Amino acid sequence: MDIGYTMVELAMELVVYKSTIDKWERGLTQPNYINKQKIIDFFGFDPRTETITI
Repeated sequence: MDIGYTMVELAMELVVYKSTIDKWERGLTQPNYINKQKIIDFFGFDPRTETITI
């Protein structure tokens, strides 16, 4: 999802390491419960439930 944030900026917003964001994006790891909630709070919705349209 392109929201105009760099990985560093998003990591700072979510209070995680940049490498954590990178691992999530590449599918190497998944956010734990606390970080999932931070993501939902940041986006204002649960991105896992949104339908992607092309």
